[in-house]
Amino acid sequence: MVISILGTFFVGRYIDNLINTKPIFTLIFLIMGIGGAFVSVYKTIIGYTKRK
Repeated sequence: MVISILGTFFVGRYIDNLINTKPIFTLIFLIMGIGGAFVSVYKTIIGYTKRK
């Protein structure tokens, strides 16, 4: 979960520095990373509860 959030944060920050648009891509990629992390955790929990 932490890797996906931090990974997308740094990708967004890199693109912002490359294009010189400070918070836009950082926020977009951060939101995508948080969403992806929660979907992953949700799928893991659902799969675990169905096994029992």
